[in-house]
Amino acid sequence: KATEQTVLEQRAEEARLARRMSLAFAVASLLLAGTLGLVAAAVDRSFERRRAAFELEMAGRLKAESSMQSANEELMRSERINRSILDNSGDCIQILEPDGRLISMNRAGARLMEVEDVNGFARQPWVDLWNQSSVQARAALADAVIVGEGRFQGLCPTARGTPKWWDVLVTPIRDAGGAVTALLAISRDITEQKRTEEERNHLLERERQARSEAEHAIQMKDEFLATLSHELRTPLNSIIGWVGVLKQDQSRETLRKAIEDVDRNSRRQAQMIDDLLDVSRIVSGK
Repeated sequence: KATEQTVLEQRAEEARLARRMSLAFAVASLLLAGTLGLVAAAVDRSFERRRAAFELEMAGRLKAESSMQSANEELMRSERINRSILDNSGDCIQILEPDGRLISMNRAGARLMEVEDVNGFARQPWVDLWNQSSVQARAALADAVIVGEGRFQGLCPTARGTPKWWDVLVTPIRDAGGAVTALLAISRDITEQKRTEEERNHLLERERQARSEAEHAIQMKDEFLATLSHELRTPLNSIIGWVGVLKQDQSRETLRKAIEDVDRNSRRQAQMIDDLLDVSRIVSGK
């Protein structure tokens, strides 16, 4: 019986240990399950944050790409508009390197300059195109860089040799730092305006000469009339004087002298009247 009692106690003790171990294992399992749950929740939250951040980043990238695409499309549209404006402008518009070499020319400018191949003029010094106006062109380039604007009027023949006058404005194109990256030269054809000015100046000169000649003719006429009046009055005064003398003295000697003097002065006056009539006929074209 003692042995059985001992065995029973051992088995009871083992059963208690087994229950304790089961309880400890259950507690450990619960702790592990809780810990795994917490870890899983943390992982889920981290994954959600990363997924949200990734989605936000992708949305930002898509928006940036969309904005960039829109900006590129707007830039291309703006370039097309600017090119259309340049090509349909009535002026010759040229882009130059900072050192003055020609980069490009708009279509309207090529038509005005009678240029068939613009590429044939590329990289050439712009100043060399101006021939006799090259000094003014070089000064305009320097003024554009130094003071921000250069202007002059000069004669530049077209590619076919047609002489044309141009009103030229040169301005710099600067970058964000203020450095000159290119030069813009706008040339307006003023050939007709110059021709009109020359014709007007010629007419003004002719009018000035005609007025001067008319004033000279009037002066000559006044001087001629003054001289003629004096010359006509001189013999007439002599004749009138002898008439007064004859009224008081009609002696033979007095009559002889009076007749000679009156005859001489009357002939002189008649000759002057004939000369005056001849001049009048010449002036009137008869």
